[in-house]
Amino acid sequence: MDRRSGMARVDYSPQLKQLQVTVPKGFKYKDVAGLNERVLSGEILEKLRHGCAECLSGIPVIIKEEFDHEVNVDLESMQVIGR
Repeated sequence: MDRRSGMARVDYSPQLKQLQVTVPKGFKYKDVAGLNERVLSGEILEKLRHGCAECLSGIPVIIKEEFDHEVNVDLESMQVIGR
C-alpha cells in the first residue's frame, strides 16, 4: 500500500469489537478526515461482512498509517524467513 494507490483498508475484529482503517504511508489525517465521517455514517459499515451500521454503532474506529514492511517471521519456528 502506498500513497500513490490512494486506497485505504478497512478491517473489523469481532473479538476486539474494533474497526481499523489503515491508510497508505504518507497520508495525513486531513487527507482522510472525510473517511472517518463516512465510516461513522454507516456508508462503509454496511459493506462489511460483520453486522450492520446499527449493530456496530459505538465501536472504536482506529485510523492508522501503514508501516514499512521489514521482515516475515514464521510463528511456529520463530525464524525470520525473508523480507
